[in-house]
Amino acid sequence: MIFTVLPTYLLLTVSTLATSLNSAYVALYDKKHHVFGYQKYLDMCLISLFTALTLFIFGGFKFSFSAFTALSGAAFGAVAMLNLLAVRCAYKEGPLALTTVVVNFSTVFTSLSGAVLFGEKFNPLILIGIAFLITSSVFCSKKSGNEKKANFMWLIYSMLAMVSCTGIGLMQKTHQISAHKSEVIPFLIIAFLTCAALSAAVAAITRKVSRDEIIKTTKGLQKSEKELLFSKKPILSLVLYAALSGVFTSIEHSFNLYLSGVMPTAVFFPLVNGIPLVLSIVFGFILLKQKLSKNQFIGLISGVLGIVFVIILTVIS
Repeated sequence: MIFTVLPTYLLLTVSTLATSLNSAYVALYDKKHHVFGYQKYLDMCLISLFTALTLFIFGGFKFSFSAFTALSGAAFGAVAMLNLLAVRCAYKEGPLALTTVVVNFSTVFTSLSGAVLFGEKFNPLILIGIAFLITSSVFCSKKSGNEKKANFMWLIYSMLAMVSCTGIGLMQKTHQISAHKSEVIPFLIIAFLTCAALSAAVAAITRKVSRDEIIKTTKGLQKSEKELLFSKKPILSLVLYAALSGVFTSIEHSFNLYLSGVMPTAVFFPLVNGIPLVLSIVFGFILLKQKLSKNQFIGLISGVLGIVFVIILTVIS
C-alpha cells in the first residue's frame, strides 16, 4: 500500500492539501451554481458515491472486509453525516464564531484521548498550540456586523456537533489500533456508501420545503439569483465536480485514517484540523479572490503559530 511507502509527514502534507483544495473547489462550485438547501445534500450524495468508487479503484477493485470493519464503517459514515447536519443547524441558529469555538474544542478531547484512552505519552505544552489553532478558527470565521444570539437550540446543536466531531476522531483511531487496521479502503467505502444513502434521505426530506420559504431565507440575493436556486445544474458539470471532489475526499480520508494509527494522537489531530484551516484562507484569497480581512489575517498568523508550535514540540520530544 502507498501508505507504507511514503513518509508520514509527506502523507500528512498531501492529505491537508487535498482537504483544503476540496474545500475551495466546493465553495467555488457552490458560488458559481448557487447551490442551496437540499441541493447541497444531493451533491453530497453524488460526491460520496464517487468517493466510494475512487476508493474501490484505489484499492485494486478488492472489497473484502470483516464484520468489525462493516459495522464501524457504517457507524463512521452515520456520525460524519450527523456532524454535518449538527454544524449546519448550529450555524443557522446562533453565532458563527462561537459555534466554531465549540466545535473545534473537539480537538482538545481527541488530543487528550491518546493519553486517556490509548496510553500514549502527552506533552501538556501542546495545549498551547491547540489554543492558537482554536483562536485561529475564531478569527477566521468571525463576521462583521451583528450575529445571531445564542439560544438553547443553538447550544444543543453545537454540543452535538462537538461530540460527533470528537467521535469521528475516536472512531478513526479505534479502527486503526484494531486487528483490522489494514482494511482502510473497505472501511471508508462502507462509510461513504452510508453517507450517500443518508444524504439522499436528507435531501428528500428537505426538498419538501416550499419554494416561497426558500426564497424568503435568501435575503440579499437578486431575483435572478433566487431563480437560479431552482434551476437544474448542467449534468456534465455536476458529474465532473462530484468526480474531482470524490478524488480529493478519498485522498483526504484514506490518508487520515491511516495516519491516525501511526502518528501520536496529540500531534495528528491538531495538525490535520489546523493546517487545512490556514490553507483555506490562502486558497480563498488566491482561487476565490476573497479579500483578506483583519480578522482573517489575525487568524492566519495564529494558525501558523499553532502549527509551528505543535511541530516543534514533536521534533524535540
